[in-house]
Amino acid sequence: MPRHKGTKDVSPGKNPNICTGCSHDCIYCYAKDMALKRGSEKGGIDHVDEWKNMKIRRKDVDHRYRKKWAYAPLFPSSHDITPEILGDYLTALGNFLEPGSKVNITSKPHLECIKAICERYGDYTDKIQFMFTFTAKDDKILSFWEPNAPGYEERKACLKYVYDAGFNTRVFIEPMWDPDNLEDLVNDISPFITIDIWVGKMNHFNRIKKMYPDSVEIDNALDTLEAKYTDERIVGLFNHFKDNPLVKWKTGTLPEQGENMPKKKTKKDRVKKITKYDLHPIASVYPEIQGQHYENLKKSIKANGLRQPITLYEGKIIDGKNRYRACKELGIEPSVIEWDGKGSLADFVKDLNAHRRDLTKTQRAIAGVELEQFYAKEAKERMLAGKKMKPSRKNAPGSKGKASVLAAKDCGVSSRYVEKAKEIKEKDRDTYKQMKAGLLTIGQAVVSMNKKKKIEFPVEGLIGYVRIQADLPKGIFVHKVSLDKFTNNILIMLRHDNIMGIDKNVWKDLPKTPPFIVGKLQLMTIIDEEMEGQITHDEAVEKFQVEQALKKSKSNILKTQDKSKKGKVKTAKIKDKKIRKVFEKMAA
Repeated sequence: MPRHKGTKDVSPGKNPNICTGCSHDCIYCYAKDMALKRGSEKGGIDHVDEWKNMKIRRKDVDHRYRKKWAYAPLFPSSHDITPEILGDYLTALGNFLEPGSKVNITSKPHLECIKAICERYGDYTDKIQFMFTFTAKDDKILSFWEPNAPGYEERKACLKYVYDAGFNTRVFIEPMWDPDNLEDLVNDISPFITIDIWVGKMNHFNRIKKMYPDSVEIDNALDTLEAKYTDERIVGLFNHFKDNPLVKWKTGTLPEQGENMPKKKTKKDRVKKITKYDLHPIASVYPEIQGQHYENLKKSIKANGLRQPITLYEGKIIDGKNRYRACKELGIEPSVIEWDGKGSLADFVKDLNAHRRDLTKTQRAIAGVELEQFYAKEAKERMLAGKKMKPSRKNAPGSKGKASVLAAKDCGVSSRYVEKAKEIKEKDRDTYKQMKAGLLTIGQAVVSMNKKKKIEFPVEGLIGYVRIQADLPKGIFVHKVSLDKFTNNILIMLRHDNIMGIDKNVWKDLPKTPPFIVGKLQLMTIIDEEMEGQITHDEAVEKFQVEQALKKSKSNILKTQDKSKKGKVKTAKIKDKKIRKVFEKMAA
């Protein structure tokens, strides 16, 4: 197991914060110690008891970030997210996310706060990951060291909540207050971890004692804890978890010497530099191998040397990028050969990777997408050169027919999969990269992208909810309801639960004019007359405008009465925040 660099591995630079002080008032808080050293004249505190009084820094809350950050910082890092500052934190978080930055939300979490964050920013699963602190499972231990922070069960509920909501999760067991029960804690939270669990011990005993010079109780507790941190105990824990891929150890936790511990590299251990080769663009068609497959490749090269040379074209790697990466890490100079230039370069690369069993169906579809452009380029070059195609390539991609169909056939998948992968590439590059890495299937990617979509309405849109009663074919559901501000038409977008599209037989039951405006629909606003007298003049005007828009739109929708008893009720929630607030105020 390699050593790690503590939180610098997670966030290599500075971190945003909006508050001085933290009501959790953790005894070991490093930010409290720094504030004490600064003193009140320099924006700090003069006594430890002042730290629990949280002071919002308004300029940091309202700060508008103009550029996307190059890394994902910890936010916050010197205080926590507590109910008393929740509103300001949500505002600051939105400002930070606006340019497209990613963020690690760190907290000893309150369920109230986590639910509010997920409700407001639930569509940002690709930008936000949660990092929760679990220093022990015993609430008696937690209440001593972290007196006002949530207990273990609430923290676990928060972890499960964000995991179920689709966010990435990691946990810090640092400081490790209860090494005797570390295994129980790790086993209990592991089902809800998507990234890793960091383990670390308390390293600054004297610093804490200086913060609390008159507390005998804290002195005794620190001495007891320090006695548990023996090298033998830490080595034993390391060896116990060394095969657990989730567990990582923070800097300063592992002793410098010890049985089975990672050792510092000597001059003899340093990997020697090898000849540098760049990758040809076609080498990126297929993803790098990962995990155990890659480790097995490295072991084979280390034991037997490089049996199959790296293939180059114009001095760049077209085949063998995984072998080249392994050689670099092992310090072995690879043997190389130049491609002979016969035939199709795309065919050459495709044939060498066709046997790979580690590729998923989605990754093969992506290979079809990326090979298609190389086939098309080769076809164009042949056409310009006036060359006839060899009989063996008459049915190849780029020769005749739809390129995606032929590329799909070469990669062993259906053309629908290739077309869907190409569509995702055009709409969401980040999701496409995750598919290529094998982290998402095409189906999961479509669901994820649909979740990210925001249904936007103009200011003169609908207030509250629209109830849609419809007899729809099986598998069809209402995806979006919107009001065209130019024509006052209500547009109803339908989707099918089959991600690859609506079945041909189902199409027969639907109108042929997109965007899927369907008959057999009845619309009504859920704005009750009982609300009269409870709304302001402006709100009444808005309500009137909406009702008028609905009346005008009825002439533009097929209104066949639903005589069957198979009617289904679908509700489309209005996403416009301003209008939703007006409606909620009316309904209060």
